[in-house]
Amino acid sequence: MTHDSAQSSPRRPRALTAALVILWFQVVTNLGGGVLFAVLAADEAEHGRDATLVAVAAALSLVAAPVLAAGAIGLARRRTWARTPVLVVEIVVVLNGIVTVVVALLDGLPPTGAVGIVLAFLVIAGTYSADTRAWLTGHAPRPRPTA
Repeated sequence: MTHDSAQSSPRRPRALTAALVILWFQVVTNLGGGVLFAVLAADEAEHGRDATLVAVAAALSLVAAPVLAAGAIGLARRRTWARTPVLVVEIVVVLNGIVTVVVALLDGLPPTGAVGIVLAFLVIAGTYSADTRAWLTGHAPRPRPTA
């Protein structure tokens, strides 16, 4: 890929930098959680209990981690394609978070799934902001209106 002077702009947008930090946090937590869920699923199955839900959670986490890592690497390297797999995973995170919040509230538990929803929205906002789009494509960002 060739870089022209506009694309070699050294300043990555702050929103994208924040999104990348969150993405790497999600990679680590998905890997750790996926391994933990896999161990729990094996333990449940070993004791004759249904481990389907835990095994599905393990599989989803272990699939999400490398997808998010590839997206983070692609975004850091200014690849516009990298936004798509990140968006797909973050939409799944939001949907899962909504279900988790509803179930938790119905059971009288704290809505811990809300944290994942907030992080997902921050990633989506950071990767789809106008400044990020301009930085990824090498175009100058649109001037912001002054009030």
